[in-house]
Amino acid sequence: MRAVLSAVFMLGATAVLLGGCDDPFGLGEVILVRDTVTLTAPSTPGDAPSAVDLAEGVAPRRPELPGEAQQWDLQLRQEGATFTLVPFAQLVSLRGAGLTLTDLGFDEVTEAPRGTGEYTRAPVTVAAGQTYFVQTRQTQSLRCAKFAVIKVLAVSADSGTAHIAVRSNQACDDERLEAD
Repeated sequence: MRAVLSAVFMLGATAVLLGGCDDPFGLGEVILVRDTVTLTAPSTPGDAPSAVDLAEGVAPRRPELPGEAQQWDLQLRQEGATFTLVPFAQLVSLRGAGLTLTDLGFDEVTEAPRGTGEYTRAPVTVAAGQTYFVQTRQTQSLRCAKFAVIKVLAVSADSGTAHIAVRSNQACDDERLEAD
C-alpha cells in the first residue's frame, strides 16, 4: 500500500512540474523586476557590459566572454551615432529573443504581446525615448518565455553607451507587466 501511495504522490508531483512553465504551482503571482542598466557597445574600449539577460532577472552581461556567450537577450551595437539592439538568435530548437516597438509609454504598459509572431528577431535601431516589448530567449533549463518592457532613456555616441529602464516579469509565460 505504501508503494502505491508513493507512486501516486510521485506521479502527481511530476504532472504538476511537467505541466509547463505556466505557473505550475497556481500562485498567479507577477514577479516584477525593475532596474536600469547601462550597456556599452562592444566596439568601445573597456570591459563594460554590452548586453542584458532578461530571462534570468535583469543581469548585465558580456557575451564576448566565453562564460557569458549564451546568457543574454539583447546586445547593444553602435555604428557612428546609430545604436541597435540585437536579439539573441535561435539555437537549434530553442527560440531566440525578440522585441517590438510600442507607442505606449513605459509607465502605461500593463501587458506585453504574447504571440511570438509579434516580435522581430532582427536587430532594431533604437533612440532615446523609445519603448519596446521584449520576449526572452528560451534556454535549456527554461523553455518558456518571459516578458519585459524597456525604455531607452539616453544614448551617447561619444561614450558608446545606452541607458535603459527595464520592467520584467520573471514568471514563466506571464505577459503581465504590472503587479496585481
